Amino acid sequence: MRRIKSIFILAALLLAISSAGFAADNFDLICDTPRSTTLAGNSFWTVGARTDIDMGHWEFVKDVQGKVACHLTAPRATTAAAVQLVIAANAVAGVTSLQVSWICLGNSASLNGTLTDLTRQDITVDATAYDTKFVTFTLGSQLTAGDYCMFEIFHDGTQVADTLAANTELYSVHLSD
Repeated sequence: MRRIKSIFILAALLLAISSAGFAADNFDLICDTPRSTTLAGNSFWTVGARTDIDMGHWEFVKDVQGKVACHLTAPRATTAAAVQLVIAANAVAGVTSLQVSWICLGNSASLNGTLTDLTRQDITVDATAYDTKFVTFTLGSQLTAGDYCMFEIFHDGTQVADTLAANTELYSVHLSD
């Protein structure tokens, strides 16, 4: 009887913690379009052989500007959303400059809306081959459930701070709240 009571108390505690906002959810963005009307060839989808697995990823060409478009339908309303990138590079130390721009659109809104630019970040990449870096951009605005959201991931290799001597690799983009 004590064991059953303990299980119910633990279940209630876990429910209370997750309801209080301590558990975050991640929603993968669909990243399917390189900027091609301008900046053609500066970002591309490729597959890289790693020790035990081949990994598909976006690659941003070093020393130039490149952009990749992503999208998602907002899964629920939130006031604390962020976009997280998982990046890496091949065995060179340096800095890569990244920025995220975004817009969420409700029903009957134009796809030609103006994106909001978030603050550019200069990320130090380690010299160890393919060490991952998690880069977070806080949206700072409310998302409405069901809105169609568009995101543009921008690598600015022309920034003075961008010193990475290899291409920046983008493995994952997700929305968290």
